[in-house]
Amino acid sequence: GQNIDMMEINKLVVGDDRFSVYVNLPQDQVVRHYQNADLVIVPSLCMENAPISISHAYSVGTAVLAARVGGVPELVTENESGWLFEAGDEADLKKKLSGLTPDLIEKLSAKIKANYHSTTTAEYCHKLISLVK
Repeated sequence: GQNIDMMEINKLVVGDDRFSVYVNLPQDQVVRHYQNADLVIVPSLCMENAPISISHAYSVGTAVLAARVGGVPELVTENESGWLFEAGDEADLKKKLSGLTPDLIEKLSAKIKANYHSTTTAEYCHKLISLVK
């Protein structure tokens, strides 16, 4: 995979008001940015099981457009909690983005707010233990 540093990322988005780049924010500011976002894009190429960025987005009712890699497809249900694109496929990402209207994103965010239940680590552990018993 291609390793892009922060200087390269900044060069890609300079002058485009649709993008903001943040590094090392305190947690309260991270949550605020997830709340203010219309869409969270997760372009990861890593074989992550459950990226925390998706949970953060859902916890505040923000829709997700994520790469179809690792465990991500188990977290993102097309047209229910977000959309998927083929990992590393720039054309597929552009195609998905071009089909997302503000109205469509808003409707999906409303679904997420109505259906998403945030689970604490303690609740998750209790549930796992009860399944094992």
